Amino acid sequence: MIDLHRAAPPPIALATDLRLPGRADLEAALADRHHPWTTGPYAEPARQTLIRHAPRVADWLQEFDERAAAVSPRTDWVVTHGEPHPGNVLRTPGGPRLIDWDTARLAPPERDLWMLTSTMFGAPPENDDTVLTHYEHRTGHSVARGTLAFYRLWWTLADLAIYTDELRHPHTAGPDRDDSLRYLTAYFE
Repeated sequence: MIDLHRAAPPPIALATDLRLPGRADLEAALADRHHPWTTGPYAEPARQTLIRHAPRVADWLQEFDERAAAVSPRTDWVVTHGEPHPGNVLRTPGGPRLIDWDTARLAPPERDLWMLTSTMFGAPPENDDTVLTHYEHRTGHSVARGTLAFYRLWWTLADLAIYTDELRHPHTAGPDRDDSLRYLTAYFE
């Protein structure tokens, strides 16, 4: 990450925005949770999950807006990968290589860094200070813990929006939609 974040951005680099993809659909689903969803076998279980957890989702959306407003200005942004999780790291004889660059954007470095912390896996931040201090020492960038939290929350809400949308619209039973329901409910466990 350090080398990537130090790289000069190419002239065609796109800057990220701090909007939540799928937010309008997630908010529409929350507003529609009092009416039965009859669009497929997983629609009602998804609706019941949203009924039980609507206050939590509303709190997360409010927190998201507050954290987005506090993100550093664009002058501090760097080239980021966007998804540097283990599934996008290829081990080669020359060392690890990041793959799947379709999410690359100019953004705060924390957009990548949160995935290198225990927060990515829902664990307590036991060794995060070591990783983040090393990054700060090597780059001179002071890691904003609030921006790390923003990106963790962004990921959670973006996933909730995707899974809710998939299950609220017409679908059939199958392993992909089964996974969508499982992942949706897992965020609340």
